[in-house]
Amino acid sequence: MCRSMRSKSGPEILLKYFGSGGAYRYIHGRGRCSSRRSIPAFPFCSVTLNSKKPQNPAYPKVLATLGDHIRKRRLDLGLWQKDVAASLGVTVSAVTNWELNRVTPYFTYLPKIIAFLEYVPSPYDKIGDTIVEKMRLYRLTRGLSLEKFAKLVGVDESSVAKCERGEHEPSKKVIKKLSILS
Repeated sequence: MCRSMRSKSGPEILLKYFGSGGAYRYIHGRGRCSSRRSIPAFPFCSVTLNSKKPQNPAYPKVLATLGDHIRKRRLDLGLWQKDVAASLGVTVSAVTNWELNRVTPYFTYLPKIIAFLEYVPSPYDKIGDTIVEKMRLYRLTRGLSLEKFAKLVGVDESSVAKCERGEHEPSKKVIKKLSILS
C-alpha cells in the first residue's frame, strides 16, 4: 500500500507502509528534478575556483628515517599498508611500526624495501669513506647477514663483526675481494 503526500514546503514525499509493524520509510528525492548539476549557483557569476588537494596529514614533512621513506612512497602511490606488506612479505603491523618509527626493519628486508622505494634511502645511500663503512653498506643494502657476507668474502664471521665494530682492520685479502664486489 503506497500513498503520496505533499508537505507544506512543497516537495513530494512517498511513504510506504511495510508489514504490520506500522514502519514507514522516507524515500528521498522522489518527484524532484533528476539533476541540477548544470545549473550554476550564481547565474550572474562565471568564476571557477581551482585549488590543490590538501596534503595528507600523515605525509612525512622530513625524510629522516627509513619508515618516513616507506610512508612517503606508499602515500605517493596511493597504496594501503596491507598492499605494501604483501609486496614486502611482512605483516601489516610490521609496516605500521616501521612507518611510526617504533622499530627499524630487519636488515634482510632492506633489499625488498630498496626495490619498493626505487632508490637507496639515507643513511644507506652514502658512499663510505673507509673500507669498513663500504663493507657494512654493501652487506646491509644486499640484506646479507654477517655469516653470509663472511662466506662471500671468504673470511670468518667474527672477523667481519670485529671490523664493523672497529676492533680489527680488514686484511688485504678482504680488501681485494671487496674491490671486486663493488
